[in-house]
Amino acid sequence: MPSPGGTAENPDRQALLAEIAGCLQVSGGPGPARKSQGAVYTPAVLAAFVVERALAFLGDGPGARSTGHRLPRVLDPACGSGHFLVAAWSAIRGRWSGGPAPVAMLAGLDSDPVAVARCARVLELCARLDEIDFGCPPTVPALGVGDALLDDPPQAACDLVVGNPPYVRVDRLAPAYRQRLRAKYGDVLQGKWDLYLCFLASWERWLAPDGILAFVTPNQYLLGNSAAKLRRELSQRLRIRLLLDCCGLASFSGAIPPAAITIFENVVPRADDRIQAGIGLPGSPGPSSLASLRCDAEWGEVRQDLWQKGRWSVFAPEPFMAWLGGLDAPTLGDLCDKIGEGDTQRREEALIAPVERAPSDWQPAIRGRNIAAGRILASGDRLPPVPTATPGRVLIRDVAARLVAAPELAPVRCLRTVYCAYPRDRTLAGPIAALLNTDLLTWIYLRLFYSSKMSPQAANFRFQAQFLRHLPVVFPAGPPDPDRLGDRALEAYRVPRCYRDEIPALLARLGAGPSQGRQTALGPLESAPGRITRAP
Repeated sequence: MPSPGGTAENPDRQALLAEIAGCLQVSGGPGPARKSQGAVYTPAVLAAFVVERALAFLGDGPGARSTGHRLPRVLDPACGSGHFLVAAWSAIRGRWSGGPAPVAMLAGLDSDPVAVARCARVLELCARLDEIDFGCPPTVPALGVGDALLDDPPQAACDLVVGNPPYVRVDRLAPAYRQRLRAKYGDVLQGKWDLYLCFLASWERWLAPDGILAFVTPNQYLLGNSAAKLRRELSQRLRIRLLLDCCGLASFSGAIPPAAITIFENVVPRADDRIQAGIGLPGSPGPSSLASLRCDAEWGEVRQDLWQKGRWSVFAPEPFMAWLGGLDAPTLGDLCDKIGEGDTQRREEALIAPVERAPSDWQPAIRGRNIAAGRILASGDRLPPVPTATPGRVLIRDVAARLVAAPELAPVRCLRTVYCAYPRDRTLAGPIAALLNTDLLTWIYLRLFYSSKMSPQAANFRFQAQFLRHLPVVFPAGPPDPDRLGDRALEAYRVPRCYRDEIPALLARLGAGPSQGRQTALGPLESAPGRITRAP
């Protein structure tokens, strides 16, 4: 029986390999029509990385499942031109020991007939290579043109379902199609959902018991409200094996949302199951090779049940969360009647006038950039006054490189780039703002939301609902002393000694900027003894 290694010098084989690579290169960039359908080109190296990690859970290692002597059945429900299927074919060939050709184990579906034709062409070349290497008869994989969310799959009960489903917001879908999806998947959809969430929700139609689901999606679903029901559903019915937020990695070319890789196993999960969690490092050069994707991320472990809670970032290390959760202190939400996003409506913001043209009784219009540490910067704009407005709020700049807050000493009108906290005791506005401006609170902020915040394109967490409202507030004892507030806050929060050296390192990281150096603001993610600390 010929083997791949034994035919390496076969000129026909080399020509086929070159033609396969050429086909993938030509079909790499989606045209305007594919982009309008939410199609996103997946680099071959990223597809190979996802398949490699997914198949590891079907292997023979601890915690992994074996398919025995049979090759795994693979489905890409949004196959496009076949990048994931070719990656899977390349990976499973090393497991072949007789029986059907590796390419026969592949199946794909896509709504674009042109993309499916390209996929069929490249898999035809793969089948010819199987014939050369293994002596397998010519085989045609199960490909089809259709809608994977509504049509029957070309192959059911698959061992591996893998892919990069299309990204299309609900408001861009045709009304009739949107209604059909809502009727089928409405139990787990809410708010401004996206088409790729329906693909995650379809896992049960495609996946065999103990099978593996591995998708590349926008990282927004890890924390966004629109995916809250789906996260709960997935975490209660599937075991999460791996999460990688690629926000700091140049995972794709072009302007698309930062990506995340999620791998699930179709087994009943336990609350204490361990998830391999990785965070892409800002400033990384991107996945130029599999080696760089393995190394350009910090890896650790978190518990399965963290995903079900949705209160903090799933990537926050467990020892850190144990310390933060152990603080016997009220939260900012406990101390305030309300925490809201500015106090203007979009239609009011159209009334903004320069100070020289505004009536004398109009109030300063404060934007996020007008909030400095401890004070409000002068504004050149004015808005009509609010008759009942009284000072005493805490004004907090919207998502920024660090927490920045100021007490409101005179009435101002805040745009929606300012968060306004309304303390029940207005005399606490100054102390709360001073505490928020400490290095300690910025360190907590970035540790909790490191991956989302460091994304160069957008933050995807709810700053108020998931951070400000739940932030413990511990006022240092003794008389106010601004010069010593940082040190006294460390004592008040009982910050462990192992973390204290990390705070100045984080600030140095911020000072260097995301494109300087390779140090991570988090440092290595903690793990329990004997647990993984780096991707193998």
